[in-house]
Amino acid sequence: MRIVSMVPSATEILCSLGLAKDIVGISHDCDYPAEILNRPQLTGATLGSDLTSNEIDQKVRASAASGHSLYVIQTELFESLHPDLVITQQQCSVCAVDRDHTVCALESVNLDTNWLSLAATGFSGLYKDILDVGSVTGRKPQAEKLVAELAARLGYVASQTASEYHPRVFCFSWFDPLMSAGTWITQMVKLAGGDARLGSEAAATTNLRFLLSAHPQTD
Repeated sequence: MRIVSMVPSATEILCSLGLAKDIVGISHDCDYPAEILNRPQLTGATLGSDLTSNEIDQKVRASAASGHSLYVIQTELFESLHPDLVITQQQCSVCAVDRDHTVCALESVNLDTNWLSLAATGFSGLYKDILDVGSVTGRKPQAEKLVAELAARLGYVASQTASEYHPRVFCFSWFDPLMSAGTWITQMVKLAGGDARLGSEAAATTNLRFLLSAHPQTD
C-alpha cells in the first residue's frame, strides 16, 4: 500500500502499526519517527517564521474569515506519488492541512484514491482514530492491541495520581492574545493529577484578571 500522511498524528499511528515502509509522502510538520524524515513533503505553511504571536493570530483570523487555507499542497508531487490512501484531519483547519483542502487537492489532479480523516479531540477519539486507521490498512489486530496498551498506560497513571494532591494548573495555548489550552491538554493535566478547572474544553481566549482572580497555585 502507498500511503500519504497529511498530519503528524497519522504518521505516528501508521508507524506504530508497522506501516512506516508504506508511507510515500508526509506533511511538512511530520518529524517523528526518524525513519520517515526522508519521505517527500507535500505541504507547506504560508505564514512566515518571523511573525510575532499577535501577527500570527491576526493572519489566522483573516484566513478563517476569508476561507483561504494557511497551507499549500504540492499537487503535482501528490499526483506523482500515486497514493492508495491519503490520511488527513478534520479537527482544526488552522493547525494542519484539513480534510476539505486535502479532498480539493485530490480532485484537482483527478486522483481516484481512498482517504481517511482523523477527528480525535481527546483520548477516546484517539482510540477510534487508531482503530479506523487499522481497519482501512488491514491492521485491525495491531490497532486493537495498540489501543489496549495505551488505555492500560493511561489507566495506570490515573490510578497512581487519584489519591494525590491536585494542584490547580493553567496551561497556555497562545500568548498574544492569551489563550488557554483545550481538550487534549486539559485531559492530560487531569490524568497527571492536576486540577484543570482553569483549562477549557477548547482553546479559548482569556485574560490575566481572570487568572489572578482564580488564584492558581501553579502555572
